[in-house]
Amino acid sequence: MNASAVVIIPARNEAVTIADIVRRVSALGLPILVVDDASGDGTADLACEAGARVVVLPRWLGNMRAIRHGLRHALHDSYDYFITMDADGQHNPENIPLLLEAAVRGNGVILASCPERVSNLRRMAWRWFRFLSGLKTRDLTSGFKVYTRQAASLVLESEKLHVHYQDIPILLLLRSRGLKVIEIPVAMRTRVSGISRVFLSWWVVFRYLAYTTAFCCADRLRVWP
Repeated sequence: MNASAVVIIPARNEAVTIADIVRRVSALGLPILVVDDASGDGTADLACEAGARVVVLPRWLGNMRAIRHGLRHALHDSYDYFITMDADGQHNPENIPLLLEAAVRGNGVILASCPERVSNLRRMAWRWFRFLSGLKTRDLTSGFKVYTRQAASLVLESEKLHVHYQDIPILLLLRSRGLKVIEIPVAMRTRVSGISRVFLSWWVVFRYLAYTTAFCCADRLRVWP
């Protein structure tokens, strides 16, 4: 495959897992950009020592903004594909070649799918969002994706639309621009340490549900610029 790719890993306080992930990605011969989201546990130093290029954010901006920072840096280079993955050990770097192969064959965004990893409550939320949005995607919240340059540019454009989450709103934006979401089933592990920051508290969950519901309703009305 002649196409080039870069792996972008947003990370906040992932010192337990980041070095291992960077080394496993490096073994695939792929460049790595870790966006350290103002960690306080040495995540940036460990990622750098393991061989990654590291961008350190001066304050905590959250996962979506960290991804945008990574894409903004990477788009200045001549990469064809931009892989995003989590730093918490859930995503298996050895699945990257499978995703890239699908990206080269297809014409859309490749999403690593593992719906079995989530709780029954989250599956209920997914059913609600599928009903509202019309999305057929089985795994709606996977952060393990491959973007083309066009798709990566749209993710940056989403900042102007105040898109704060990388999952359903991004999928809706990409669909509105005529891009397909292609799911590739993979196995994922449970988080090695810590807890999900998207579902950190009931207030955070409520805010996420309300925000995403509003985005789905706006999409049904075709309220896109």
